[in-house]
Amino acid sequence: MDTDAIQRAYPASAADRTAFNARDTDRADVNFDSHALLRFTPRAGPAYELGFARKSRSPSSLERYLWTPLSASAGQADGRTYLGNQEPTTPGYALLHLRVGYRWRRGLHVGLGVENVFDRRYADHLGGINRVAGGPLALGERIPGPGRWAYASVTYEF
Repeated sequence: MDTDAIQRAYPASAADRTAFNARDTDRADVNFDSHALLRFTPRAGPAYELGFARKSRSPSSLERYLWTPLSASAGQADGRTYLGNQEPTTPGYALLHLRVGYRWRRGLHVGLGVENVFDRRYADHLGGINRVAGGPLALGERIPGPGRWAYASVTYEF
């Protein structure tokens, strides 16, 4: 995803425009996604699955090419506010989720699961940045994703 030079700007952001136009904005993304699923069905009814997924994404043009703090998107595109070249990076992470389900009758499925089994601390890149002083997170720190949690589900299809 490439971009051209910025032609017009408010006088207050003229220096940001000049700095942006001097940058190399030629970008090419190579994304690799994969997933694997191992399923064991010992008899009619129970089924056990073990899965792995690796997902990647390229930043949108708003994330990648905001060229001045004055042009923060304010949620206009997807409900999130991007800070452009001031956006802090986020390290990668891997989580383990365990899920089990049982199909009782035609259309009735009961499931249990535990997400983030090892209770790893991680931050989703689009999960938000703390902007409140005096709390448990530092200003500008990524808001962490949920810790370990469990759930039960009942689904009926008709």
